[in-house]
Amino acid sequence: MRADRGRSSRWDRPHWPPQAGLLASAVAPVVVGTGVATHFSLVPFGRSLGALGVALALGLGLEGLRRSPGDQGLTRVQVLGWPALRQIPRSTVAWLAGAGVLGVWLAATTAWWLLALGALGCAAALVVARPSAPTHVRGLEPLVALAAAELLAGWGTVLVELGRLPWLGLVAAILPASLAAAIWLLARIRDLPTDPGAGRLSSVAGLSEKGSRTLFRGLLVLSLAVPLLITVPGLDGAECFLPWLLAPLAEGPLRNSSSADPALRVGAVRQLQLLLSASSVLLAVGVWAG
Repeated sequence: MRADRGRSSRWDRPHWPPQAGLLASAVAPVVVGTGVATHFSLVPFGRSLGALGVALALGLGLEGLRRSPGDQGLTRVQVLGWPALRQIPRSTVAWLAGAGVLGVWLAATTAWWLLALGALGCAAALVVARPSAPTHVRGLEPLVALAAAELLAGWGTVLVELGRLPWLGLVAAILPASLAAAIWLLARIRDLPTDPGAGRLSSVAGLSEKGSRTLFRGLLVLSLAVPLLITVPGLDGAECFLPWLLAPLAEGPLRNSSSADPALRVGAVRQLQLLLSASSVLLAVGVWAG
């Protein structure tokens, strides 16, 4: 622990609010999707704001739904794992309703079948946000659902803004999806030392800690491979490699996630959240300029 403290820095202990991870995961696929759409043509400003509004409203609503039972000391419906309807804060209902209204408006101005895509994304997000009972073992289903929701958000943004989904849009969405999944997995790894003491079963069910860390590193590598997947088919130029400028910063989460200091483990998750935001912006800029 002394060695960890000796190597610590402001980067090791970031001070941005915990909600930054929620905002990063919600906004990142929309930013990347908008970068892809603007690569091909000018996009309607209103639809871009609508896609961003759906992502933010849905993310804030699901976060409120997930936190409302525990944070307010409310009882939980044990069979379904959801709080009773009367226990859901009005602000959460308002966020979810707002996301639904914006989603219907976007589908009406583009294609109604996009409602099906939005429904799939919402269903995947609900799996991630679902509060689990204390005795319920959750495996990697939330990780898969989170990655699917991020992919659908990125693809949906391109479809709404461009009217079609080119191969570039399919591939670019992998970067925010893989990093968001890595953040979820790193948060579970961070909580492993405290899970037994709290009487909870590990969320990384079916994987050893070593296997979880291997999967975490694999997700980081996958995010770095996205520029290669874009450029190999000749779809774009060297501008797409802008996210590689941030690759050295991944050393912080990798190192701090194994630290004995709880503050550094928490910092590792927040560092990765910042990497998700910055990498998505750089990829969007690179795709747009390419």
